[in-house]
Amino acid sequence: MEDTVLLRVAQQLNDLTSPGAELHRYSTNATFDPKMPVAPARLRFQRRLLDDFLSEGQEDVEKGGLAAVITAGPPGAGKSTLLRKLELAGPGWRIIDADAIKLKLLDAAVQEGTFDGVFAQHLEDGYPIMPNEVSSLVHNESVYLADRLIERCLEARENVVIEGTLSWSGLPARYLSLLELNDYSGVTLLDVEVDQETALEHAYTRWAEGRTAAINGATNGGGRFTPRDAITSIYDPTGRYSACNRNAVDFFNSPGASGFDTLELLISTNQASGDVQSYKRIVGNYSGPIPDYLQDAPTATSLSDT
Repeated sequence: MEDTVLLRVAQQLNDLTSPGAELHRYSTNATFDPKMPVAPARLRFQRRLLDDFLSEGQEDVEKGGLAAVITAGPPGAGKSTLLRKLELAGPGWRIIDADAIKLKLLDAAVQEGTFDGVFAQHLEDGYPIMPNEVSSLVHNESVYLADRLIERCLEARENVVIEGTLSWSGLPARYLSLLELNDYSGVTLLDVEVDQETALEHAYTRWAEGRTAAINGATNGGGRFTPRDAITSIYDPTGRYSACNRNAVDFFNSPGASGFDTLELLISTNQASGDVQSYKRIVGNYSGPIPDYLQDAPTATSLSDT
C-alpha cells in the first residue's frame, strides 16, 4: 500500500480520536469513565479480568523479594527492548502492562459486539477500522485496571515490573506510597527517552506495519494506534524533552524515596550507542551524582533515534 494512502488513513484516525470525536477516550463509545459510576455487570467483568491476570503463571511468581522495576519514557521509545537487554527482571517477576490489559478489553469488546458500529466504518484505503485502532476507547479502563492490579500485586509482595510511560505527574507519589506501604526495599527506574519526532515516527511505523499485515491476512486486529496528541502532549514546546523524564527524576530525588535500601535510576537517550546513565541512592543517601532533568543538564543531551 502506498505511504500516502497510509498517511491519510492515519490522519483520519487522529481526527476520530480527537476531543469530541467518536473514538476519543472520553466519548460515549468508551468503555469506562472514571468520573461515572460503573454498572454492576461491568464491575463483575472487571473483577474476573483481574482474577484472570493474577492467575496467569501464579505458581511461578516470586514473592517476598520486595523488588520493583518501573519504566518511564514516551510511547515507542523502546522501553521493553532495553528492559530485556539489561535483564533487569528475570523469571518469576510479575509483568504489569496496561497495554496487555487493553488487548484483553478489546478482545472482549469484539466478542460482545461492543464496537460493531465503529468497525463497520471504512477508511480511505477501503478497509474498515480495526480492533487495535480503537484502543483509545478502552484506555481509561485499562489504566484503572492496571492500577488495581498494581495494588494487589504489591500487597502480595511480588517482584514486579510496572511497564508504562510515567507521563502523569501524580504517578511518582502514587507509586512511592504503595511501595512504602508494602515495605519494598529495592526499586529500579528505567527511563528511555527519544525526541518527539522519533516517538511519532515509531508509533506510526508500528501502526502502519500492523494495518498492512492485517490487510494482507498475516495478522488479526491491525496495528496498535496511538493518537498523535497522546504523544505530543507529554513533550515540552521544543519537542526534545518529555514529562516522563521529569517524573522519573522527581521519583528518584523525592524525600519519600529515602526509605528504600537501594534505588537506582537508569536513563537512556540513545540505545544505538548502548550508553545508559546510572544514578543510585542507598538508604536515601546519594551514591554518586544527583540527576537533573535532561533539559536542565549542564551539557544538553541530544536525543537521537533508538
